[in-house]
Amino acid sequence: MTRVFTWRLREAMKPIVVVLALLTAIPAHAGDALLARQLTDRGIQLQQKGEHEAALRLFDAALTETDHPKIRYFRAKSLRGLQRRDEAIKEFESILERPEVEKYRSEIIAFINDMNGELERDRLGKQLEEEQAARAKAEAERKALERKNDATAIEFLRRKRSG
Repeated sequence: MTRVFTWRLREAMKPIVVVLALLTAIPAHAGDALLARQLTDRGIQLQQKGEHEAALRLFDAALTETDHPKIRYFRAKSLRGLQRRDEAIKEFESILERPEVEKYRSEIIAFINDMNGELERDRLGKQLEEEQAARAKAEAERKALERKNDATAIEFLRRKRSG
C-alpha cells in the first residue's frame, strides 16, 4: 500500500511541479515588447531630428516595458546629445559587452572615448579659467601695491624736500 500511495502522490505532484517551473521562468515584469519597439522607433526618429529630451522620455518609457540593450544604446546617444556625458558613458559601458549590441561595439567605444576626451577638455578648460582668474587677481593686487608704494615714495620725497 505504501508503494501505491507514493506512486500516486508522485503522479499527482507532476503537474504542480511543471506549473511551478513555468511560473518561475516568466519574468516578474514581462512588458509589452511591441509597445517597447514602437516607443523606441519613435524615440529614434526624434533623436535624428535632434529632439533628445523627447527621445529620452520615449526610451525611458520603452525600458519600463522591456530592458533591452539596444534601447539603452539609443538612450545613451540622447544623453550624449544633451551633454549629459557622465550618464551617457555609464549607459554605454553597461551594455558594451552585451551580444545584442555587438554590431555597435566599435561605435560605443568611440563614443566613450570621445566623451571622456570632451570631459577632460572641459576639466582642463575650467582649470585654465581658474588659473587665468587667479593670475588676473594677482596682477591687480600687484598694481595696487605698486600704486601704494609709488604714493608712499612720493610722500616721502615731498617730506624730505620740504623738511
